[in-house]
Amino acid sequence: MLDAAYRRFRDPTPLQNAAYRRLIDTQPALPGTAFSNGDLWPDNLLVKGHRLAGVIDWQHAGWSDPIFEFLLPFFLVTELRNRGVEERYCQRKGYDPDLLHWYHGLEYFDSLSFVLNTGEPYEMHTADTLNADLASWITS
Repeated sequence: MLDAAYRRFRDPTPLQNAAYRRLIDTQPALPGTAFSNGDLWPDNLLVKGHRLAGVIDWQHAGWSDPIFEFLLPFFLVTELRNRGVEERYCQRKGYDPDLLHWYHGLEYFDSLSFVLNTGEPYEMHTADTLNADLASWITS
């Protein structure tokens, strides 16, 4: 996914090159792939009584990185962030929660390449906000 995102940048900027290099240099041992929905975002989650009742829209289902797949709703809905859910997911699945920082950088990088390639925002993320998030991630 990282290399595919990098290839979408037609003429990478110094920021994009720096982010790619940092992602490569700090890439942790990634978990094995798992069967996943492939489009796990809020509109595809059925909630009843504040509990997950189901997941719909399986047309993109396949094998993918389970952490990246799980983090998508948190990336898209700011109200879900900073509640400890991401960390608890990692702990329950046996993943080190320290991996989350790297995955956040990957989210910014992948989303920025998508936005620049399509010319369209990605939910509430624009090229400007993603560039700012990526720059902040690099220095953190």
